[in-house]
Amino acid sequence: MEKAPPPHTSLSISSSLSSSSSAFSSLKHREDQENNHPQQQPIQPIQLDEDIENNSSPVPIVHHIRHLPLKTRLWEVTIEYFPLIFITFGGPAAHIGILHQTFVVKKKWLSDRVFTELLGISSALPGPASTQLAFAVALIRGGIIPAIWAFLIWR
Repeated sequence: MEKAPPPHTSLSISSSLSSSSSAFSSLKHREDQENNHPQQQPIQPIQLDEDIENNSSPVPIVHHIRHLPLKTRLWEVTIEYFPLIFITFGGPAAHIGILHQTFVVKKKWLSDRVFTELLGISSALPGPASTQLAFAVALIRGGIIPAIWAFLIWR
């Protein structure tokens, strides 16, 4: 003989079903109300560099010299990168600090923001971030051939 389930069990199942269906209908009603009202303001894009837009930054985002002859660009990269091979000890972390001090603070080739973005990209790529960062700085400053030359000097 099978026992019949107690009467309160069927009542609790039916009450939970009715409460979940009422919750679903209230959620659906709220969603319909939100869809019927247009948004108050469109989403504004994030301003990546407000000081550049306002012309209040003393340093341009990137200061390149690609308009100069190749010989001049190669000479500048040689003059700036060659001394670094004698003072860059301590691994990639120390190299990044030296690159920042040299090319952002002293030479003002890049802004802090651009340097930080290049550091993030170079950190995500395989290999030493400092080597990729040194290449990227020379690439932005002088073009592909000076960047390859900077890479060879840095190595």
